[in-house]
Amino acid sequence: MNLINSGQLSLFIKFLIIGVIPAILLGVINFLSLFVKQKKIFFVIFDIIFCLFFTGVFLLTVNFLNYGEIRLYLLIAYILGCVIERKTIGKLFAILHKIIYNAINKISKKFKQSKLFKILCK
Repeated sequence: MNLINSGQLSLFIKFLIIGVIPAILLGVINFLSLFVKQKKIFFVIFDIIFCLFFTGVFLLTVNFLNYGEIRLYLLIAYILGCVIERKTIGKLFAILHKIIYNAINKISKKFKQSKLFKILCK
């Protein structure tokens, strides 16, 4: 069977692109972890929710684009899209995460040493 004429290449590319969406969401949630004090509990709960979300997006996509037929190459494309995002855009999220984290720490240290902090915390 010809890969191009059968629409399999089109489906592969669509699943590759759709696989990027959960990976971007993962980057955003990792960024939001800056504001959570109990990170261990947060990550356990989030990992469970993310796995369910990741699976749900895949199954819904298979249902809408391939009429419910699950094929191995679709799963590979979906996972490959996530991996590509983590290796490219995900690194930018990590750099941004580090910059913002350091800025927040710097500002909070200066605020703790200020007179305003001493007045507010009396």
